[in-house]
Amino acid sequence: MLQQTSTQQKVRALLLSGIRSAVLWRQVGGKRRHLVFGRKKMVEQAQILLARM
Repeated sequence: MLQQTSTQQKVRALLLSGIRSAVLWRQVGGKRRHLVFGRKKMVEQAQILLARM
């Protein structure tokens, strides 16, 4: 599965976007505890955004 070029590109893009998100999170003052305690709210917001698509 990982030998397919399209799959490799998707995995690479997801990894890079995850790293970029972590950097941006830290730059705006995000902390690990905010992720832990704010997880439910973030999941709810993600579901709302996905429902709009």
